[in-house]
Amino acid sequence: MRKSFAVLGMGKFGQSISVELSRMGAEVLAVDQNEDLVDQVKDQVERAAVADLNDPESIRKLGIADMDTVIVTMATSMEASILCCMIAKESGVKHVVAKAKDHLMGHILQRVGADEIIYPEEESAKRNAFRLISPDILDFFNIQDTLSLVEMVPKSSWVGHNLIELNLRRKLGMNVIGVKVNGKDIQNPDPERKIEETDTLMIIMRKSDVSNVI
Repeated sequence: MRKSFAVLGMGKFGQSISVELSRMGAEVLAVDQNEDLVDQVKDQVERAAVADLNDPESIRKLGIADMDTVIVTMATSMEASILCCMIAKESGVKHVVAKAKDHLMGHILQRVGADEIIYPEEESAKRNAFRLISPDILDFFNIQDTLSLVEMVPKSSWVGHNLIELNLRRKLGMNVIGVKVNGKDIQNPDPERKIEETDTLMIIMRKSDVSNVI
């Protein structure tokens, strides 16, 4: 079953995460009060809406209660972020993620309902550190407190073998959820297909296991 996300705030971060989630097959509702920002992303997500994120009734009318996850990205607006987190939780959303500009803001957003806080500058530093220390890692995203999504090229020892032979889940704690072949994303890849040098692997793994691919 497809996961559904409402992304509130279409700044650079909000647009990027909306497009990435949509590209990975999720149902995405992208929202901002600026129509121009919504227009920039509307053709790349399933749904897009213009709404006043400082108005409780406008937020409720978006239907966020039906979403698996709500992502609040307006780190420059404490008032709107607090309001969106509170209403999402009041509406019964199980997982609310909020972007914060600093740890004080993150602490406040957790107090009003956010289940997870994202600090973009810290996350960017971690992602770049992993990329610099391991040439195989192309990108790195935290998706939960304990889980990460790693985009990487296959190690030379994996090329010519299939996922059954490699048994990466048991040996390294890696769950390959997708493969990019010649620029095309393939979800739930054939475990008997041999991995090629030009492939890009999409892997979910515990943060504590990421060192296994370095």
